[in-house]
Amino acid sequence: MKSAVSIFMAILMVSTTLAGCASNDSISQTNDDVDELQKNQDEMTLLLDALINENIALRNDLDALNNSSNSMMLQIDELVLERQALLSQLSSSDYNTSSLYNIMVDQTLELAALQALLELEGEAIESLDNALESTKQSLQELSDQVILYRPLPNVDCPSISSGITVISGVDDGSGKGEANDGILHLDEGTHSFSFCNTIFDRLTDDLVLPPGSSGLTWIIELEEVVLFTGNNGSTGLELWVSDGTKKGTRLVKDILPGVYSSGLIDPVRFGDGILFAASNGVNGSELWFSDGTEEGTYMVKDINEGYSRGLLSSAVNGFSSLITISRSGAYFRATNGINGTELWFTDGTEQGTHMVLDINPGASESIPSALMTIADVVYFSANNGVNGTELWRSDGTDSGTRMIHDINPGQASSSPSQMTQAGGIIYFSASDGVVGQELWKTTGLSITTELVKDIRNGSYGSYPGNLIEFNDKLYFSAGSYREDWDISRIELWTSSGTNETTFRVGDDQEFYGNPETLTIFGDELFMSLSTFVASAWRNYTSCIWEGNAEEVASGLDDLWYCTNPLFDHWTDTNISEIEDRWNYCEYNSMNGEWYCTDFIDQDPENEFLYNQEKHIEFDFWGNFETGNEPALSDGTLDGTYIIKEVAPWTFNGEFWFNTNSMNYGTMGSDPEVLGDVVYFFGWTPQNYWELFRTDGSADGTMLVKDLYPGYFESDWPTSLTTLENMDSVLWFGDDPEYGVQLRLYYEGTGSYF
Repeated sequence: MKSAVSIFMAILMVSTTLAGCASNDSISQTNDDVDELQKNQDEMTLLLDALINENIALRNDLDALNNSSNSMMLQIDELVLERQALLSQLSSSDYNTSSLYNIMVDQTLELAALQALLELEGEAIESLDNALESTKQSLQELSDQVILYRPLPNVDCPSISSGITVISGVDDGSGKGEANDGILHLDEGTHSFSFCNTIFDRLTDDLVLPPGSSGLTWIIELEEVVLFTGNNGSTGLELWVSDGTKKGTRLVKDILPGVYSSGLIDPVRFGDGILFAASNGVNGSELWFSDGTEEGTYMVKDINEGYSRGLLSSAVNGFSSLITISRSGAYFRATNGINGTELWFTDGTEQGTHMVLDINPGASESIPSALMTIADVVYFSANNGVNGTELWRSDGTDSGTRMIHDINPGQASSSPSQMTQAGGIIYFSASDGVVGQELWKTTGLSITTELVKDIRNGSYGSYPGNLIEFNDKLYFSAGSYREDWDISRIELWTSSGTNETTFRVGDDQEFYGNPETLTIFGDELFMSLSTFVASAWRNYTSCIWEGNAEEVASGLDDLWYCTNPLFDHWTDTNISEIEDRWNYCEYNSMNGEWYCTDFIDQDPENEFLYNQEKHIEFDFWGNFETGNEPALSDGTLDGTYIIKEVAPWTFNGEFWFNTNSMNYGTMGSDPEVLGDVVYFFGWTPQNYWELFRTDGSADGTMLVKDLYPGYFESDWPTSLTTLENMDSVLWFGDDPEYGVQLRLYYEGTGSYF
């Protein structure tokens, strides 16, 4: 058995060479597989032990029977000697013949009984001998059965990763196998496990990319490749393609030939390719299509003929064409140079690209915004020049395009935005001029368009954002006034379309603040969220006492001098006499209460007062925010929680500080779900911004790799995207040697070192 284990470990050493340097965060499946092999080996070991124990028991029984037989043989020998003595006595006239005869009869009977018992024990010994021989044969057969391990290529790994499938079994000749030939036939295999090697790769070496904060770079996934913006130093930012390998990463087309960029922006998946805005230097920014090949990359239509811009797309100036896919095509906003910026439609062909309706007639602009489609109908906001910016809908025809409702009557605008469908209801943010920007709903009819709830009472508005459908309900962020704290904060809310069913997920019991990047992850919502740390011990400060017992008794408050405070709140008024105790106190502005530590009793006999120096740990009241951290929610109070503080409170030698580990800001990269893992960009005081992953557990939430070691050194990572056919994620990441390049990470299903 030990030799079989050695063979298995040798195979693992071979697989280590194939694996290279892999991450240590994807081993659970392999552990399960190894456990299964170990279980198989343990079962064989238990069988062997049982046979050995049976052998020992049989030998013990046999020894006992042999001892018993030897004892009976001695008794028989003694009876025979006694019988011979009696015969001698019988021939003598000194003894009564009748008495001797009776004694001989008794001895004869006893001798016969012993002989019968001896015969029975002889049979038992023979039976035990046979059983012992059978056990020996079983042990020999088991020892002859060699457990073999056979490594094979793992054909289920993506092409970017090598892997191994290890089959184990007994060389017993099962199926088409040949017993004891030293080769494990597939028919002889009983267990197997497979793993694929982890890949962390740089797909480009010489791209020249703008800073991550520019918003000029993007990656978008097709079926088997990704398209992205790249610059090799001689073309400017242009369209590139990658299949997840260095060899398969290349320039698709230099749309604007030369060193200038074509201004690619607003990519959306469309059919087997993408629609986007770009300029070839002859025409202005127009609608383009690409399937990832040079011949399949072309301008769909020159909407504003000549060099003038047809699509108002400019990342630098914050403009977007808002290309939005419908069932039969795509809606977007554009201008033909005669009409202003209006609603347009395309089916991907030049003939099928046209203005839907001149909503604000003539050269005036309706500027459609917040486009959202359901089937072939698009909902959006627009200004017809009479009613201000209001809620509209269109089915792509002139007659089917109309304003749904004038929410803020007259020329004033309600500015609908954040349109999202949830549970058959279209939700959006709007202002009627009375209650501020609040949550509204519609089914596409004026009569069904109404305010859901005035979340922040009055004219301030709660400004709903991050709207998403989850379990037929709406979840979103909104700002509201909390009477219990006397402050207004942005928190996680949910709604089923009525005033009564619209409420904070944390209710009045918990604070779930600043929810961002809401993403469906299985049967939960993944997001960044801030909450409070409850009663956390904070290693805080050193204090020196320079008073005496008499001064303490007199109530003087200048006896303790402390250094390295947690906050700048440490002042003379913080250390004071409150309820006959000397304390460090903080004022909680959220509820108007003072919270104090209890570390010095005003008692001259207190031994603590006579220590010259004390390092103090304070147990604070738990009113410390975590900052935005990775969190999960099932939509309930109890089911909403921070997974892990990726950037916990940190002491830098002078003061404690905390910040957001998931405050994305201008990076604009939402988390990406790949299988049972969420990938996101996270920040820590040690690593700055890097790629993280989580499986929803604290232990499974970790840094993938510190690509650029150091703090505040690297550029922001951007454009996180999945490549599902490779089970991988791609993004633009920075390292000190190559700068910002296209990166790929495949977690694999096993790692060995």
